[in-house]
Amino acid sequence: LTDNLILSASYAYLHTHVDELVIPPLPPDTVFSAPSLTTAAGEPLSFAPENKLVLTATYLLPVPSDLGSMRFTTTYVFTDEMQAVSEESSALATMPDYNLLNLNFAWDQIFNSSIDASVFATNVTDEEYVTYVNGLWLYGLEGGAVGIPRMYGVRIRYNFGP
Repeated sequence: LTDNLILSASYAYLHTHVDELVIPPLPPDTVFSAPSLTTAAGEPLSFAPENKLVLTATYLLPVPSDLGSMRFTTTYVFTDEMQAVSEESSALATMPDYNLLNLNFAWDQIFNSSIDASVFATNVTDEEYVTYVNGLWLYGLEGGAVGIPRMYGVRIRYNFGP
């Protein structure tokens, strides 16, 4: 938009639908059991959200070049609800949508040196969200994974060479 402000956006739209599942038969004397399915015919593809949106704004701070370069970046990510496993295998088959906000301040070539540093915060709003469901509801125990909570940190990097 300007010399100091950069905006970017990405959007993905997936409308998945499994038409048919063909599972080859196992050999007669195999020690393996039939695979468990994460989807079923007529359902969406597992872990494929219909909508995903990423918006990023970067502001390049107008500082003298002998200080290095500084930028502040904020990123917003929306991930639509998605089906993790077949509806038959779990009452928790569909994971709800979630929103993430990430912030980053970076200072590169600090005082024209080979050192870069940044301070960051991810999931600033401390959104609680699910990233995985294993589909064992029918066996009496459903498991899964939750998303990364709010996290802060510092990165320091030394650049070797010219």
